[in-house]
Amino acid sequence: LIHAQRDKYMKRYIQSLKLHKNFQLYSGFSLEDLRTFVASVDVMVAPSISEGFCFVHAETSCMETPLITTNVSSIPEVVWWLVKFISPQSSEQIIDAVREYREKWFSSYPCQSFSWKKSINSILSLYVLLSQNK
Repeated sequence: LIHAQRDKYMKRYIQSLKLHKNFQLYSGFSLEDLRTFVASVDVMVAPSISEGFCFVHAETSCMETPLITTNVSSIPEVVWWLVKFISPQSSEQIIDAVREYREKWFSSYPCQSFSWKKSINSILSLYVLLSQNK
């Protein structure tokens, strides 16, 4: 959904569940404000069905903010720190994960390191192997 439609849809949905007194919906942050917001939360919930660049996930990890997210696409490769993986489209698992966070049941993952040199050498080795097996 485009930005304006998404906000309107989310507000109606939250009101239909009679949760509007318990939720605050924010959007349209500048990058600086978004960083401040992420740094101020206890836990970031960023579920995703598919993910392109995982910027929100990587930035949340870099800020050492606990994260609840799905284990799709490249998300598991870029996140670290305190992470709870959930299945895509599972609202029940989001609720359970928030409860687990409150009880300190999150797993800690090490920071990943990706080397261009190692990647290039691996690709070159593959090419050499493929060319020898013609």
